[in-house]
Amino acid sequence: PRPMCDCDRSAKAIFLHVLDTNEPALAFYRRLGFSVMGRVPGFYTLAASDDPTQPTSRTRDALLLRALVSEVASPS
Repeated sequence: PRPMCDCDRSAKAIFLHVLDTNEPALAFYRRLGFSVMGRVPGFYTLAASDDPTQPTSRTRDALLLRALVSEVASPS
């Protein structure tokens, strides 16, 4: 894959958090070469109306994603 950015090549990996129910974002990041490394319970605080699958929930888990800089693809 072509590098996503012309950035400091001393970085070996990119880490990010994604709401566990955000399927479009997860699909996007997987296409770029990210994989799920873990779960962070209660990372996000949401209003009840923001999550129709959990109407009484105030927090949601985050998935921790990682990609090696050398393997991250361009989104184009």
